[in-house]
Amino acid sequence: MFSPDDKHVMAGGHAGELFFWNVESGKLEAILPGVNLGDHGGMYGGGAAASSPASSSAAAVAAANAISEQAISCVDWNRNGRQVMSCDHGGNIHVSE
Repeated sequence: MFSPDDKHVMAGGHAGELFFWNVESGKLEAILPGVNLGDHGGMYGGGAAASSPASSSAAAVAAANAISEQAISCVDWNRNGRQVMSCDHGGNIHVSE
């Protein structure tokens, strides 16, 4: 999605992050982390390792499902160009401050 002034392009990522490119230079200027990447590893975990291959497998499936829910499906800019909004596959809408 192009910014209102056509100087930037924004796209969403699979883990809820937002990417911003400069249209003139083509360079990636910023990445806003996914909204649920908290202090404890967020949706990527960060807890203790699983104790068995079966629990590892279950944990991997749960993590993949959590990431899939956070994948950004649409993005848009506020007309003022200072705020952005995104919607993830889980149906959550996020608005920047």
